[in-house]
Amino acid sequence: MVFCECADPRVAVLAQQLRNISRRKEVIFHGTRYPRRILIDDTLLYNRSERPAISFTRDPRVAAYWTFVERDDDEQDGAVFVFDLQRLRARYRLEPVHDPVWDICYPQNDEAEEQVWGRDIANIHSYLIGVVWSRANDTLAISRRHLAKDMTT
Repeated sequence: MVFCECADPRVAVLAQQLRNISRRKEVIFHGTRYPRRILIDDTLLYNRSERPAISFTRDPRVAAYWTFVERDDDEQDGAVFVFDLQRLRARYRLEPVHDPVWDICYPQNDEAEEQVWGRDIANIHSYLIGVVWSRANDTLAISRRHLAKDMTT
């Protein structure tokens, strides 16, 4: 998948679900192929091999895109974590970042990326509004009250 495959119809469907779950809320998204591990650990780990940060985006299309980027060791399914931006900012410093590679897909608009540098985010349940899963060709929205149930399966 290359960056301009943001127009993939699966991305559009997932992005719409993200818009629905985040209506009238100030949110930030984190798309991943490791959702179960994150939920079990209740922690987002920063990247210790490349850029030492955790990346977020305010653009639901970008977050949705990352759920479909397969990796050798991923969990098969992806998910987007929807976080309460103000709660997260109260505890962690989010710094705006611009990655020019996204200019290819959105020349008039960047990916609205923000990062937490050099530290893990523990107790993510404290900041989490919901999780939207991408599974094969469909998606499933899970609200915050269902997270504990999903963590045990």
